[in-house]
Order: sequence, then structure tokens, then C-alpha cells
Amino acid sequence: MPALKRKLKEDLINLRTTPEQKTLIQQAAELLGMSTAAFILENSLKAARREISRTEEFKLARRD
Repeated sequence: MPALKRKLKEDLINLRTTPEQKTLIQQAAELLGMSTAAFILENSLKAARREISRTEEFKLARRD
């Protein structure tokens, strides 16, 4: 069975938060058994896909 190719993660995103925001994100990640970085990435990707989909649907609806 061939080995799975993994994409190299090269790009870095930094963000600043308040202490309260950081604590909230860390708590949610911990509840899900995830690292803070994995939690942020997974949820950011979900939100990005959702917004792109909504925008595309809106554009299509306006054409009709």
C-alpha cells in the first residue's frame, strides 16, 4: 500500500487576542481533545467554507 502524501505546512498565521479570548478558545479546544492550533484551524476552515458557499449561492440567486 503506497504511503499517503502529506502536504507540507509552510505558511504561518499569527493573531492577537485578549486573555479572555485565548482562555475561551483553549477551553473549547481542550473539551474536544484538540490542540489550540488545531481547534483554530479547523473552525476557521469551516467558517471560511461556509462564507464562500453563502456568497456563491447569493451570486447565483441574483442571476436568476
